[in-house]
Amino acid sequence: MLSARRWAPFLNGKAWRSARTFEQVAGAVKMYVRNYLRLKLDIAKDVHARIEIPALGVSSRLWFVSFGDQKAVIRFYPLSELHDAERHRRILELLQENGVDAPALVDFQYDPEQCGAVILVEEFVEGEMTRPWNVSPDYLGKLAVQLGRLHGIYSDRWGSPGEPRSNDFFLSSLRGIERKLRRARKGGRLSGVEAREHSAWFRGFEEQFGKFPPYSLIHGDLHFANILYGAEGACHLVDYSRVEFATPAQDIAAVHFRVCASDPDRIRAFDAAYAAASPAEWERAQLLLPFYERLLRLGRVARGSGERGSQAVTESLRERDED
Repeated sequence: MLSARRWAPFLNGKAWRSARTFEQVAGAVKMYVRNYLRLKLDIAKDVHARIEIPALGVSSRLWFVSFGDQKAVIRFYPLSELHDAERHRRILELLQENGVDAPALVDFQYDPEQCGAVILVEEFVEGEMTRPWNVSPDYLGKLAVQLGRLHGIYSDRWGSPGEPRSNDFFLSSLRGIERKLRRARKGGRLSGVEAREHSAWFRGFEEQFGKFPPYSLIHGDLHFANILYGAEGACHLVDYSRVEFATPAQDIAAVHFRVCASDPDRIRAFDAAYAAASPAEWERAQLLLPFYERLLRLGRVARGSGERGSQAVTESLRERDED
């Protein structure tokens, strides 16, 4: 059994990224795989368990374990991140209940006295990270269908599943925009006049935001690493850790900006497939699609990875709106 005293760093998460804690987590993972997961999956003792080098998530460490052909993903959370672990579990259960193609929940362990951490195990999804050369019209059509199924799950409240928000959806979005504008101004990529102009443009969408609910369940973190190219060209979405109820326009804008790389032909192919698969969600998304497309470009500018010079930045932010 695992000792809470031995794994004390997990209790507060202060040393979560340190080398010493890494070694402790590695030991805990091995013990969990040997004493719990093997029994959970009904794996014979003579089948070797291979544990691969982990990745570091926002609030957890990810480990990949395989027993022959059977694989799983282990997320190890410090006890201070119990809320995030519980949220991830609720999301996976919600997706399974609604028939969405998502990793299945295999195990969830929360026992401070025994393991000193929160352990969430999910199904390993086979596939390769999507690359620009994989983004064909047919593949975009499959992605559109997957997103349409996800967006077809509704709620009358925005935010994380099971966690109603008391503040306003529009005002919350606006606060994030103002932070990005301040960062762009501080970095010299926008002048004060231009920042105020963009702020006024975003504020002009308040009426459109007022037309919600219902809100759709969205992925919230769409990029190449979270869209897997599977066998026979299948499309799989993974990493649902940022799922929330919001507007489909957020996911669609991310596909336009990141997956389609703002290529007009790819955007048209995706939009046509999405509109055919989910006409109601597509119609609702049109209200705020320009808002989120400009917001993504503003985020790149604020990080300093976009164009240099305030005039070039302003022209870039306006570009899509004038098309």
